[in-house]
Amino acid sequence: MIDLSQAVKEYVIGTYVITFVYRCQEEGKTLRYISMRPLSPYDAEFLKTMVETPLDWSFDKDSGTVKLWPRNIKEKIGRDIEKAIITHLFRIVPEIRKELSEDSIIEKLVERDWLVSKQNKVIVCRKPLESNGHEGYLEVFLEGNEAWYMVRVKVRVIESNFNKYQHMKMRLREMFEGKMIEQYPFLTLEFNLGEYIAPELLKKLDEIYETLRGVVFG
Repeated sequence: MIDLSQAVKEYVIGTYVITFVYRCQEEGKTLRYISMRPLSPYDAEFLKTMVETPLDWSFDKDSGTVKLWPRNIKEKIGRDIEKAIITHLFRIVPEIRKELSEDSIIEKLVERDWLVSKQNKVIVCRKPLESNGHEGYLEVFLEGNEAWYMVRVKVRVIESNFNKYQHMKMRLREMFEGKMIEQYPFLTLEFNLGEYIAPELLKKLDEIYETLRGVVFG
């Protein structure tokens, strides 16, 4: 039976799985526990000392799973704990650090046929949206902060048919909230995606690219 009183957020980082389970209440979601595998008791104790929130932990030797939960069950702990835990794991677990590193994300973007460059500390990646006479591109700007990347997106297309141009503009407005610049036959949309770790970021970019192909070529 599904427990509708709780919500689950799972991060998969290489061979590591970090799961946050929240209790749903009228005033919002609060942390019940965090499950991490594989993780050693040594790393669990180290992690506990790095997080400001008082936590207790247990270790299941058979599965290599560490479980942490708030020492004070009445304390309201929200989604900010996710960033804190992932960031600290990035600092203390070499495999996670490698998986979430800048080199790793650039390599995976290139594997997905993105053109990648760096401008100062910002990773810039571009992918064409060209097919059937249409022209355009999706450009993404990634500004890293340890394990996390702040993501900005620019979409630029050319459509010489005015009716199709208007239809494309309407569909883009429906699907994405951001700043639109109209200079017919050019159409530019810029928006912020927020902050992601590499695996979620790559998945999100794949989804946006396929959505845009449907808008531009559909």
